[in-house]
Amino acid sequence: MLANFTSRALRVGAAVFAALVAVPLCIAGLAFATPASAGERQPFRFDDMLDLASVVDAQASPKGEAVVITVKAYDPKEKTWGTHLEIVRPGQRLRLTASAAGEHSADWSPDGQQVAFLSSRDGETAIYAIPINGGEATKLVDLPVGGTALRWIPDGSGFIFAAKVFEACGADFACTKKKQDEKKDSGVTALVYDDLLMRPWSFWRDGRVQHVFRYRLATKAFDDLTPGDADVPPLAF
Repeated sequence: MLANFTSRALRVGAAVFAALVAVPLCIAGLAFATPASAGERQPFRFDDMLDLASVVDAQASPKGEAVVITVKAYDPKEKTWGTHLEIVRPGQRLRLTASAAGEHSADWSPDGQQVAFLSSRDGETAIYAIPINGGEATKLVDLPVGGTALRWIPDGSGFIFAAKVFEACGADFACTKKKQDEKKDSGVTALVYDDLLMRPWSFWRDGRVQHVFRYRLATKAFDDLTPGDADVPPLAF
């Protein structure tokens, strides 16, 4: 299975680069689209910086003729940053999603007819799928502990994703959620550490580890592919 993912990554990597270079993505240029009189120079303001959207992820379609991109942009009305998905083809851009909760970790179905993604648009994180020509997204399964790095299994039988769980709980997400709720309801916020890497980047370790999981559509079952007291992949610090 890992060999299939590696092969696919090598196959589509060049297509992603070529598509993003060849297709005139106007996202970053929108802030400068207002015409100015000849010779007039405009200072770059803070508001101009907020107008700049950015592509934070890109995944090529199986045949390499299109790319699904995750766009991060600022909403001045809500005063928050959000994300949405777009399909990009030569000379064409189609916005797929527009929920306030945002979407991320998009990936193509093996037949190239759908895009799966993660979103908390209904309250908690779930896996969704949407047709590539637009329409309503369909919820496939809830992920009560959240998730990231969603990938469609090449044979279409399910998904691979990463999520943080307590080691003893493994693929029993209700177990991890119960432990989190119990800790929150206790009112105790103190943490005790007896090893290093207490705060990688911007969060404090809380006893959970990141594992890679498989979700099988046919059986609606989750499998913990990397059990143990270790993060997969290892956290950088």
